[in-house]
Amino acid sequence: MISAGYFTSLIERVLENMSLFHLVFTVSLVSSLPPVSATASVSTGEIAAVADPVLFLLADTLYYLAIFYSVDPDCLERGEFTAELRVEKEGAKPFVEEWKRKLGSESVLYLVDYRDVVLAPGKYTVSLALRSGEKRGSLSMKVEVPREAGFSASDVMFVSGFYEDPNAAPVRRGDVGFIPNPARAFWGDTLFYYFEVYGMSGDSGKYVVTAAVEGPDGKPLLATKPTVKPKRGETAAEAGKMNISALAQGEYMFVAEIVDLATGERVKLQKPFARKTEMDRYAADPIRSFIDYLATQEEMKEFKACANPLERQAFLDAFWAKRDPDPSTPQNEFYDAFALRVRYADEHFSQINRLGRYTDMGRIYIKYGPPDEITREEAPKARRAYIRWHYNIQNWEFLFADPNNTGEYQLVYSTNREERPTLFYDKPPEKTIEEELEEWYWEW
Repeated sequence: MISAGYFTSLIERVLENMSLFHLVFTVSLVSSLPPVSATASVSTGEIAAVADPVLFLLADTLYYLAIFYSVDPDCLERGEFTAELRVEKEGAKPFVEEWKRKLGSESVLYLVDYRDVVLAPGKYTVSLALRSGEKRGSLSMKVEVPREAGFSASDVMFVSGFYEDPNAAPVRRGDVGFIPNPARAFWGDTLFYYFEVYGMSGDSGKYVVTAAVEGPDGKPLLATKPTVKPKRGETAAEAGKMNISALAQGEYMFVAEIVDLATGERVKLQKPFARKTEMDRYAADPIRSFIDYLATQEEMKEFKACANPLERQAFLDAFWAKRDPDPSTPQNEFYDAFALRVRYADEHFSQINRLGRYTDMGRIYIKYGPPDEITREEAPKARRAYIRWHYNIQNWEFLFADPNNTGEYQLVYSTNREERPTLFYDKPPEKTIEEELEEWYWEW
């Protein structure tokens, strides 16, 4: 840990040369919070998830616990899950809440969400159980709410970025909008963080904020210049960022210190985080495990037989390596193109109960790429609305119909014999699309 002397010397220098330094953090007025003893949790089971609990002061000795969690959508059946939050304290009745989430048309690498509960001082066990079809996953966290707040600060909350318009953000605290990062992992060159300060003296003086990163040995590696800020009440919010491009891949500790210059009181907070590389991002990408349209029967059998995550990871490494057109480069161009198609399918073809990758249109798009020609015929001119895709080189035709006029298109005709239509699958595509339409599509 960075010593008190390290921060003190920096603060003394900034007080001597206050005009040399400038404001580097965004400050806004929000509720403050006391110290929190809470650890992040990684799930066990078939549903991959991670959760990070953060406490905020609500009023007096009541605290607001926000549990930010992230779920791997590829672990979900039909893109939906049920979650149960359970908060237990010895000698008290447990708090239990259940809710459901459905991805719908969302196209995400990881679903990020949060739930909150109000707590009194004490020690708690917080658990989150996830269900999706026959799959299960669970997380457990320990949270300690202090009895006295005083001059204090929250645990750091890592975020993936801030919004200029907080009203458009998925999560908002006061005037700060952000995307939570419960995994505490950063692939880019910037570390984003947020915390709140509580219990500063009521005068109109100033306070100082310093942030740093230390290595596994506790020695400081990076540090911001101490920033002197005017007080705007007893509470403050710190939304900041640090350039971590100089850090190698590994585990680090973020440390911050706040000093009330009127009283000399100080509070320090810290939180571990991981610096990741682009190869880590590739390994963590859940699309890697979506091999349904590429794997042979033998490969699928082998993949399903993997007994643990390590075997699964090793299989996927070999699976994608075999399809890399240029192994001499760090990029796998085949995978990159495939992932773009999957994300496009999820974004453009998703239905109410199904991700786009699992629809007929999504499957054809992912396997064969964008069509060269698209023809649309909307009802009521046609008895049913349809969309026709044509691939010039292969001379393939795919006809997608909307049988219920709901916008959910299904494959009804294909000149590619490997793609059997969802509807009218008993009619082999031996005739031209015009002949087939004339004979049975218009009669349907």
